[in-house]
Amino acid sequence: LAQGWPKPRSATAALQQQAGKRERMVKISVLRDCLNGIVNAEKRGKRQVLVRPSSKVIIKFLQVMQKHGYIGDLEIVDDH
Repeated sequence: LAQGWPKPRSATAALQQQAGKRERMVKISVLRDCLNGIVNAEKRGKRQVLVRPSSKVIIKFLQVMQKHGYIGDLEIVDDH
């Protein structure tokens, strides 16, 4: 960079600086995180996966996968 020019920064960093605080990261896709967890557990040879957080979409998706034989037992625990 040439002298006197400010260092470029991302729009997110600029907004955080303007707000004067750091924002927490949020999960964009819980379904993607769920499927990544299942794939990673399978690669490591695990037979069980705990999926958190859960949603109606994830539950329906896993039930369809179970119906078609892609996953075995499915246990849904409602802790509310």
